[in-house]
Amino acid sequence: MTKENVKKVPHLYPEGWPVWWSPKGLKMVLAESDLRGYVAIKSTAAQLELFHAPRWGGWNVHWWILSAGNFEVTGHTFMTDGEIAGAFGFQDSISEGIEWLIERYGGDSASLTHIRYRQYLNIPRPGTAYIGDPNISIELDDRMRDAVRGLLGAQYA
Repeated sequence: MTKENVKKVPHLYPEGWPVWWSPKGLKMVLAESDLRGYVAIKSTAAQLELFHAPRWGGWNVHWWILSAGNFEVTGHTFMTDGEIAGAFGFQDSISEGIEWLIERYGGDSASLTHIRYRQYLNIPRPGTAYIGDPNISIELDDRMRDAVRGLLGAQYA
């Protein structure tokens, strides 16, 4: 269950992105997508992979971040179609019980798997935006959204 229209503007840097989002997310680009249900978004130091799992009503999500000194962070979570829709900006929603996250950090959409303000997405949580932060930051663009939307189907067209 989600709640809509429970939004809060986060604290922003002068450039316009939230303080919990890393500017390394500006370097992320759509690297690959296919109609079988795979999307890869990456930079030279990070990668997010989405594997559509329609049988289970969602997505397997993997991320990898390489920080200074070859320190590597990896993560995995499962996201429902609704969480993916919120993460990629097809709807603004806050999962039940997560209102505190928006109240504290601000944003347009949040669940246990992501937080997003406008085009600034963090998976799985708000971060510090410092080197070594285990959250992946992505500035969403139309190519990324189109690749994911094509796999979600008509409900989010």
